[in-house]
Amino acid sequence: MILRITDKLGKTIGVSPSLSLPADPNPFADWTAHLFCAGRTPYIIVANTTSLYSLVMDGRGVTTNSLLLHKAMAAMLENLSREGFRFIFDRLILPATARIWFSKTLSRSVTGSMNGLVSQAKPLLAEEHLSPSDVSLRLNGTALPSIGHVNPRDVFTKLKIE
Repeated sequence: MILRITDKLGKTIGVSPSLSLPADPNPFADWTAHLFCAGRTPYIIVANTTSLYSLVMDGRGVTTNSLLLHKAMAAMLENLSREGFRFIFDRLILPATARIWFSKTLSRSVTGSMNGLVSQAKPLLAEEHLSPSDVSLRLNGTALPSIGHVNPRDVFTKLKIE
């Protein structure tokens, strides 16, 4: 599994990858993570690099790479199960976690799209007081220009392993 992290998140967890790895042949095993604040609370958004299917999680206390991985896997399991994708987690994501590589982000377009998702998430978290799980559900149903004006949930369901 490849976990691509932004510089800001890398500084927080003490990981500074020097390379941007090529895309994983298993698109379900390639994720990008970014740290942001809504109000005064830190959150982490973890998005599938190909589909932008996103998981928002509480970032408080995430200070090491092992804590990040633990929380990210728990958020993936919770959100994917909630949306009926438990089989994807069990068959395509969990086996890929036997080896995890940290990488720089893949491209500016992914980073830019994630910044757009963060802009949508902030008011939902800080003003509407939605849970991170509910924010994830909302983000995954929103059409995004960077993926052809369809929503990340639909793109995620159509991913295929090369």
